[in-house]
Amino acid sequence: MAHDNITLKKQNNFVEAIKKGLLDMGATIVKQEFSDTQFVLNTIAGKLNITLYGSQKILYTVYSRFEEVDKAKGKFNCNPYSGKYNVHLSAKGNTEKYAIADALQHFECTLNWFCNFLNSYRYIGITKEKEIMRQLKKELETYCELHWWNMGGKTLSFKGELKDLLKEQKITFTKRKTDNEFIFTYHFKSAYGISFKTTGLIHDFPLLAKQFIQMELVRMGDKSQLRVVGAWRPTVNVNF
Repeated sequence: MAHDNITLKKQNNFVEAIKKGLLDMGATIVKQEFSDTQFVLNTIAGKLNITLYGSQKILYTVYSRFEEVDKAKGKFNCNPYSGKYNVHLSAKGNTEKYAIADALQHFECTLNWFCNFLNSYRYIGITKEKEIMRQLKKELETYCELHWWNMGGKTLSFKGELKDLLKEQKITFTKRKTDNEFIFTYHFKSAYGISFKTTGLIHDFPLLAKQFIQMELVRMGDKSQLRVVGAWRPTVNVNF
C-alpha cells in the first residue's frame, strides 16, 4: 500500500496558495466541487483550463490543458497533441513553499513571454535574488553526456551535471544584470582565453553553456557528441 508523502497541512498550504496565486493572475473559477477547483486562465496562447485537486498526497500536482494546441505548442512545453500542460512536483527535496513557487511560475509564464519565474518568489516570502540563485543552481544540475570517437569507436567521456562538465572542460562563466530584470549577460571563458558573451533568461543557461562547450569541441577537432537534457536540440554531433 502506498503511503502519503505529503502531510495534510502541507497539502492545504499548497492548494490555498495555488488558488490565491491563480486568482491574482486573473484566472476565473468556473467550477467548485468540494475541495476541487477548476479555473480558466487567459494566456498569450489562448485559454488554459486548470484543475486543482484538494488532495495532494503523493505529488504536488496541478493539471491544465490549452484549448488552442497549435498556438500553444510553439510557445510552451505542452503536449503537442493534447495541449496538456501539467505540473508534477516531487515532495522529496521540495518544501511546499518551493513547490508553490515552481507551480505558479509554470502558469505565470503563460501570461507574458518575459514574465518567466521572477515574480513567483513573492508567493513564498523570499528575495528575488535568492530565487534567481535557486533557479540557476537547478539549471547547473542539468544532466549531460559527452562521447568521443577513438579508433573508430564511441566512448563515453562524461555523464553528470552541467556544472561538473563545465569544470571538466575548464570553462568558467559570469552572470551580470541588464536593464531588463528578466535578462542577464553571460560571459563564458575557456582556459585558452577564448570567450563567448551573450544574453538570456535564467532558463536559457543550459542552452548557452551547451553552445560554448560545442565551440570548444569544434576547436579540438575530434569527432564528439554532446547531450544537454532540456536544451534546444539537446544532442549535437561535432566534427563529423
